[in-house]
Amino acid sequence: MPDQYAYMGDIPLDDPRDLAEEINRLWNERPLQEIIPVSGLHHPPYGNSRSEIPRLTIVFDGLRPVTHPTGTNIIETALGPGMGIFVTTDGWTRPNSSQPHRYVSIDFYPTFIRYRLDTPHHSEPGDGCFYSKSPIDPPGRSLIRALEFLAHEGAAERMLPLMQALVPEAMRQCVQHHRELAGTEDWRRATAWIIDHLGEPVGRDHIAQAIGIHPNHLSRLCRRFMQMPLAEYLTEQRLKKARRLLRQTTYSIGDIASQCGYGDHIHFRKRFKVWSGQTPRSFRLQSSHPNSG
Repeated sequence: MPDQYAYMGDIPLDDPRDLAEEINRLWNERPLQEIIPVSGLHHPPYGNSRSEIPRLTIVFDGLRPVTHPTGTNIIETALGPGMGIFVTTDGWTRPNSSQPHRYVSIDFYPTFIRYRLDTPHHSEPGDGCFYSKSPIDPPGRSLIRALEFLAHEGAAERMLPLMQALVPEAMRQCVQHHRELAGTEDWRRATAWIIDHLGEPVGRDHIAQAIGIHPNHLSRLCRRFMQMPLAEYLTEQRLKKARRLLRQTTYSIGDIASQCGYGDHIHFRKRFKVWSGQTPRSFRLQSSHPNSG
C-alpha cells in the first residue's frame, strides 16, 4: 500500500475481497438514485483545498451533510442513502456531519485507486481501505472523463447511468489486484524483518516463520521483486550494512562482521572482497581519504 497517501482514519484490510464484498452488498441494498455534481466554480474557503483528483462518495446509511459549490453559490447538501456526490479535479467538498453514517469513497489517483468504506463516529464490521496497484482501467477512465464533462455542465441526470457503470468497474479492479498486492505486502513485511535482523544468522525458514508465510512463497517473492535468490539477497543486505558501518563508524572489523551476521570475521573479509573488490580495511581507508591515490 502506498504509504505517502495514507491518512488518519485509514484501516488497511488484509484482503480487499472483504471490502469489495461489503461494498457490493451495500450497493445492491441501497441502489444509487441521485448524483450531486461538484466542480470548481468557486474558490474553496480557507482551510479547504481542491480535490486535484476525481472522486466519488456514496452514502448507504444515515445522513452526511456536505458543503460544496454550485453554479451560483456555496451550499450544504445532506446526502442520504442512495445519494452520491462526484467531485471533479477542480472541485472541493467539506463534510460536516457529527452523527454516524456509512459511506464509501473511491478516489481516482493518477497511479492507483483508493477505496474507503467508513462509518464516522462509529465502527462497523467490514469498514476499511484498500489501494489498488494501478490506476483505473481504460473503460473506467472514459467514464470519468464523461462524468467530469457532465459535472461542469451540471447535467446530474445524465451522470447517473455513468456512475452506475463506474462503480462496478472500479470494484472489479479492486478484486482483480488482490493477489498481486497481497504478495507486495508479504514482501514488504519480509524486507522490514530482514533489515531488523541482519545481525542474526537467520535463513529462509526462520524469516518465513517470523512473518507467517510459507518458505517457498518467500523464495518466490524474492525472485519476483529482486530478481535473485533469497540467500543472495541476504548476503547483499548484510554487505551493504557492513559498507555503511565501515564508512560511518570506527567499529573494528570484527565488530562490524558480528553486527552483519558473520560469526567468523575471516569469512566476512573474503565475502566483502568478492562483493566490493576491496578488503574491508582497504575500503575504509579509501572512504576516509577519497581523493588519495
